[in-house]
Amino acid sequence: MENVKGYRGTEKRTHPRFHITIPAFLRLSVMKEGNPTILELDGETVDISLEGVKLLISGEAEIVSSIEDAKEGRGVDVGVEIVTEKKRVKAVGDVRWFKTEESEQVAVGIHLKGMGREDRGIWEDFVKSITLGL
Repeated sequence: MENVKGYRGTEKRTHPRFHITIPAFLRLSVMKEGNPTILELDGETVDISLEGVKLLISGEAEIVSSIEDAKEGRGVDVGVEIVTEKKRVKAVGDVRWFKTEESEQVAVGIHLKGMGREDRGIWEDFVKSITLGL
């Protein structure tokens, strides 16, 4: 895949992405001065796949710093909630990349590495329904 949203080179993703905008929430668990702090951020998906999402969220300095810490493995846990027709699907994930946008927003690529059994089934059904709708 070449020149897709600025990406150049051979596509490395295992699962295809589907462009869909639905509400989502990013939850960052950050240690501050020895105390855990939870940052809950409203956002929306830009695209989704079975194993990942691209989210767009507000990009305040503290948030960008926490996302960078999560990407670099510096003690920030990442949770995602995605609003489907059936239920809010909850997952834990890893920040794979992020990019600040001109509109003071941040695009964040998250690998969904863990979901409960029920959430996984709902998510797979949701993504498959989008595939069939194309």
